[in-house]
Amino acid sequence: MAKNSHNKPKWVKIREAKQKLREDLLRDQNGKCYYCGRKVVYESGIEAVDLPDNFATLDHIVPKAKHNTLVANSVVACYRCNNTRGDKDAAEFLYEIAAA
Repeated sequence: MAKNSHNKPKWVKIREAKQKLREDLLRDQNGKCYYCGRKVVYESGIEAVDLPDNFATLDHIVPKAKHNTLVANSVVACYRCNNTRGDKDAAEFLYEIAAA
């Protein structure tokens, strides 16, 4: 018997919501990184230590470190840009990319 979604553990609901958000954003962004514009890939089940530079990650325009975790604040970024950006302001990071 299939479990009712109301009976799922909270972590499962969060994982499924993030998956849906990532898929929606990938579609909205035409499968490209918000920052550098390169094509990103996503495949569930990849271990974090094995992520390629073009792996699609969820990123917050206003960093979570600055306490903004709203869905409208999320974009898909390649693994490389997400890690390089860190907690920098998105506008500042976009400026750095353009200047490089």
